[in-house]
Amino acid sequence: MRESINIPSTVTFIGHGTFRNCSSLKEIEIPDNITRLYFSTFKGCSSLESVKLPENLTQIDSYVFRNCSSLIEISIPENLVEISGDYVFSGCSRLKKVKLPSKLTNIKNGTFYNCMSLTDISFPSSVKTIGDYAFSGCYAA
Repeated sequence: MRESINIPSTVTFIGHGTFRNCSSLKEIEIPDNITRLYFSTFKGCSSLESVKLPENLTQIDSYVFRNCSSLIEISIPENLVEISGDYVFSGCSRLKKVKLPSKLTNIKNGTFYNCMSLTDISFPSSVKTIGDYAFSGCYAA
């Protein structure tokens, strides 16, 4: 498997678990025409360090980045108003910095569960609900 993937702009759909457990994948750029990341898309990509999310992203399903233990920083695009899935970033043990979109309203259950290095996250005033265990195990926060 390649360490870096730049998905062509002709791709309009990335299915459930497409890159699941791709242990050599280090960086990926997702084209702007992708609006949803489905269940477990990158789950277990333990070497994944860099992700460029599409500006038009509106939905992130459960477990998309679960156990991506090399991911250090992520910027969630402004069009996303709800992290719609549970445990999206759970087990991202090296994740330090998260930029949340200014219109974000909901953070689901366990979103950052066991992100023990998380030290830099700011909540926009638009956040209305934070689910169960959303930040459980975030010892550095």
